Formats: sequence, C-alpha cells, structure tokens
Amino acid sequence: MSERIIFSKYSNERASQFSVRTDIVKDGNLREVVKTALFPQGRQHIKHIYDISKKLEKQYEGSKFSVNRCRLEGESLRFEYLEDETLENYLNLLIRQNRFTDFEQLLSQYVDEFKQSGENFPFEMTPEFKKVFGNVEFIRHYQTKAVTNIDAMTSNTFLAECWEMIDYEWSFVFPIPIEFVVYRIVHYFTHTSPFTQELLSRDIYQKMGISVAEMEIFNQMEEHFQQIYLMKDIVTNRLFVPIREMHQSISPGSIEIRPLFDAAAAAHQARLQMFYRMNDDYSEENSSFKAYKTDQMVKMIFDLPDGTNQIRIDPAEHPCLVEDLKILDDDGNLLQLSSHNGESIDANKVLFLHGDPQFYLDITNIKKVSITFKISIFVPSTAANYRYVDSALTLINQEKTSVKLLRKEKEALMEKMSQVILRKTQEQQELQETVNHLDTVISNMRSTKVWKAYQKYLKLRNK
Repeated sequence: MSERIIFSKYSNERASQFSVRTDIVKDGNLREVVKTALFPQGRQHIKHIYDISKKLEKQYEGSKFSVNRCRLEGESLRFEYLEDETLENYLNLLIRQNRFTDFEQLLSQYVDEFKQSGENFPFEMTPEFKKVFGNVEFIRHYQTKAVTNIDAMTSNTFLAECWEMIDYEWSFVFPIPIEFVVYRIVHYFTHTSPFTQELLSRDIYQKMGISVAEMEIFNQMEEHFQQIYLMKDIVTNRLFVPIREMHQSISPGSIEIRPLFDAAAAAHQARLQMFYRMNDDYSEENSSFKAYKTDQMVKMIFDLPDGTNQIRIDPAEHPCLVEDLKILDDDGNLLQLSSHNGESIDANKVLFLHGDPQFYLDITNIKKVSITFKISIFVPSTAANYRYVDSALTLINQEKTSVKLLRKEKEALMEKMSQVILRKTQEQQELQETVNHLDTVISNMRSTKVWKAYQKYLKLRNK
C-alpha cells in the first residue's frame, strides 16, 4: 500500500530559513509526521532539529522526560505519530472539574521536573543569546542547561509512559535562563486556556516562581524572538512581514460579515448547552441544547440521565453577563452552584469575559432541574460591547487590587495588635513578678526580730 498525505500544515509566515511544511502521512495502519523545508536555505534547520533530538535524548536520560523520536530520510525528518493525551488537555480537564489544587500540583511538578532534568550551569550572556532574544537586563542570577528547549509547552507534551515532547525545533545550545522557559510554559497555557481570567486571578506566574518584574523582561525576550529573529531572512537580509500584519497597509478597509451576522443573531437568540457527567469527564455525547431568546427572562427544564452526579451549564458561546440565575430541583428546592469560571460582580451577577462561560452544579438523586436567568451577550463586533467588557474588567481588577491592599493592611494591623498585646502581657507579667517579690520581702521582714521589736515599740509608744 502506498503512502498518502492525510494532513498538511505550512509554517511559512516566518523567515525562509525557518519555513517548513508538516505532513501527517498514512501507509496502511502506520502514521508518521514528516517535516520538510520549504526552501533550500531551510535544510540546515531540518538538520538542526535532528541534531537537537539526539542532544535532548541524552540530556533527559534518567528524568521523566523523553523526546519524540525522529529519523532523517532524504531532506525530511520523520517522527512517530502520537495519539496520547497532551498535558495541556489534562490540565484544562482538572480546571473544568474544579480540582485547582491538583492542577497547581501537577503544573508545579512539571516545572520542577523540567528544571531538574539534566545538569544545570550558571547563565552567562553570549552574542548568540543577544541575536535571538535581544540585549536584556536581568534582575537576578539564573541557571541554564547545555541544551534548552524553549518550546517545552504543555501542548507539546504527551502523557505517555513518560512526558514525551514533540515540536522541539526551537532548542538552542547557548545559555538561556531556565525561568524563561517556565515563563513560556505558563504564558502559553494560560493564554490559550478557556480559563484565562481564572488562572490570572490565581497568580499562577508567581506560584511557578516568576515575578511581575521578570514577566516584563521575559516578554521583551519573547517579542525579540518572535518579531526579529524568526523574521530576519538570511537571503534578503530583511525582516519578513507576515501577511496577517499587512492588512492595514495594503487594504483600503473591509467589513467582516460573519461577526455582524453573529451580533445580529446573538442579539435575539442564543442557545444553552447542558453537559451531564456520570463517571467520566464531560463530553458532547452526554449533553443537550436548548435555544432561547435573549431579550426576556430565560426559563428551561432539563431531564437528567440516570447516574448524573454533576452538570455543567454553558449559557452562551460569547462573553456575557448572567443575572438572577436560579436552579431548582424536582421539588422546587433552590440548588447552590458549585463554581463557575466567570467573575462575580455581586450575589446575583456573573460576568464572563471569554467565549466559554460555564456553571457547575453537583447533583445527588435529582431527576429534573428547572433554570431561570437573564443574560446580556457581548459579541466582539460592536465597539460598545468591547468598551463595556473592558470597563467591567478594569473595575473588577481595581476591586481585586483594593481587596488585596485591604487584606494586607488588615494583616499588618493584626500583626501590630498582636505585638502590642504581647508587649503589654509581658509588662503585666513583669509588674506582677515585682509585686510578688515585694510581697515576699514584706512577708520575710515580718518574721525578723527587728520587725517584731519594732511592733512592740509601737505598742508601748501608743499607750
């Protein structure tokens, strides 16, 4: 049976020496991933990936990491085709299940294992580093590795017998701070997850050891890498400008019809999707849809499949504001939400600043639920909606900042009060000890011959 291509992806919006085509090919039941340079000057990049794979294999020996094996065949690289779950998908699953402790522990374990895999060396700035990442100023000392795969993303890591990495083309043999890779791991997971706002509110960067000041420095490195290094063509010696960046300069302007259609449709009608979880995770197969009009109070009734222990309610497919949500069981009892992935404005309003709003509710021996709510949907085609969402986000962030400051002030006052109470207690103890000592001295004096003689003298004098 002859080999055939079943998928192709062109990575050509970059300098010609880095442009590649990625194919998934099938021959019978065997699938492989094939990478080929699009231009002659890109052959060295293909060879670089092969050489890096051998270096990383050696570096990861004895660790929980491995690399997706590859082989050179002509001018192409062939990789094993993996079908395991990615770490990214599993981490998002933990968040959907509200298992944030497990999520943070697993991400932290991944980051720690990456830091410890292979030998570490003190980082030193080199000309090669400046060429790729720019001349940045660091605020502390870092460790580095002999080979650094800066694309060790959760999306590039498969949960096989070990953590198997794919797509390691952006690996370098000059010193790069390990924390920069940690920054990229957190950054790209956070900003591609449907739970971005929730993750940012939990200070996930700081929990993984990246300070706010370092985030700014590493962002400068990332911009130089993406906008300068990847775009500087070695043939023309000019910066390559992707077509996506040229729209404003080459077009007199345009109107995208689809967003306008979505805005008009969402203004009148939307649909709610309810997921039913029994034993496994949520799936499209175990879900149902109901359409509703957005200009009135929404009322719905859902029959729950046998064995349902949790439901997930997706009220819309756009950013939205949900108000006065009430969920009742068969007997009309009000049910309490387990969680949601939005921002609580007050007790009756939840704002979702992303397109995947979700409510979670634990279920026990309930056959039917009725749902009522009001909703305002924000479709990203209208400037007014953008301004509303941006304003809401600003207010929420300001409120969170105020709460954090008040909490810190309260903690400082409590600490000061504790110190005052401790000091006063110590002073009271010292005074009591002095009083007790004086009482003992007086008691001892009353037992002396001199005191007794003095008492007799007072009696005689008073006669």
